[in-house]
Amino acid sequence: MRKSTQTPHRLRGQKLSSLQSPQGKKSAWLASALFWLAIIAQATVFVAAGKVLDLILNPQPGMAFYSWLVLGIEATIVIFVAKFFEVRTEALGRVREDTQLRSRILASVFSAGPARVKPESTGKIITLATNGAEKYAEYSQWFLPQVKASFTAPIVLLVFMGIFVDPLLAVVMLFCTLLIPLAIGGFMKLFRKASGGQSRTQLATAYLDALGGLTTLRLLGADQRMGEELRSVGERNRVAIMRVLRTNQIVILVMDLVFSLLAITASALLLLWEVNAGAITLGAALSGIGLALCL
Repeated sequence: MRKSTQTPHRLRGQKLSSLQSPQGKKSAWLASALFWLAIIAQATVFVAAGKVLDLILNPQPGMAFYSWLVLGIEATIVIFVAKFFEVRTEALGRVREDTQLRSRILASVFSAGPARVKPESTGKIITLATNGAEKYAEYSQWFLPQVKASFTAPIVLLVFMGIFVDPLLAVVMLFCTLLIPLAIGGFMKLFRKASGGQSRTQLATAYLDALGGLTTLRLLGADQRMGEELRSVGERNRVAIMRVLRTNQIVILVMDLVFSLLAITASALLLLWEVNAGAITLGAALSGIGLALCL
């Protein structure tokens, strides 16, 4: 019987999104919605804090002070509640998706039978059913929902800036926000695409082969040679992982330089200039800084 070149064969050619269960899709969208709710609540807190500061510095008759104060307190409570249920939803979703994907992988392997599974594929199967399933569960239930929300949440923050602080600040921050992916893309082109996935698979395969033939290796006196091979494969795996980590650190550095240094500093200087010019109040400047940090 012809052996399959892809393992497990039932998962061959499937899109990554098709591996997600219906319940997992619902929990992922719920996590994104909770992320959105937390962002809106944070923006409300910063706006309310600025309004309260202005009313402290310039008291006005009426209940405006207490209204903004209560709104800020309520929004703070919403932040904690939304974040709690967001983390809980993501954690439960990761466990559920990890379990169902491992079950599908094992079922596919068992249904294929030993005749259709190559012996050298054992390491790939183990890596897929352990590290692969865990990473996919984290990707689908934590990373992807946050990415979807993060790419849309800045719209809300920019609208808050334009309405409650200053339209010019919103335009400046919009420019800086659009500059981030361009800057990261430019720096990523300077580095080769690095991945340690293939090295980890080779290491797992070599290690399992050595364990399976340990007795034979000892009898033939080849255990030292196998040890050297494992050491060599392990070193290649270490180098690949270090390359990935180096690239990640560079991306973080670029983000910090573009946004934390450029955008936040530019917004702070703009707000200070507008406060001195009397264009906005001190409370509005406080709200603007908070919204910029949130963004």
